[in-house]
Amino acid sequence: MNEFKFTTSDGKSHPYTWGPVVKTHEIGPYVLVEFHPMIFDGPCGTGRYHEEKVEFHGYIRKSKNQIVDTGLGYDNLIASVVGTIAYDMEGPNSKAAHYFLLMIGANE
Repeated sequence: MNEFKFTTSDGKSHPYTWGPVVKTHEIGPYVLVEFHPMIFDGPCGTGRYHEEKVEFHGYIRKSKNQIVDTGLGYDNLIASVVGTIAYDMEGPNSKAAHYFLLMIGANE
């Protein structure tokens, strides 16, 4: 398992917030973290994870020491690539990814 960790400004390393990391995909400046999402009971996390399910979260590497969190999650790798690129090119309110995925027949 790939342990994706974040380092805060105070230099401390923390495990990945959204769940156990399955794999980290890097495509140019884009970092797509594939992980097992947490199981929720209503609005509360149970501390257990969906081991049979994966989700993706996109990040943009602006420089060696700066990674931008898009704040967006996806159900599949194609949507995460397209969504992260659209976020990078047009910002957080971009609809480009939504329309591109509709054009190619991919589910969002």
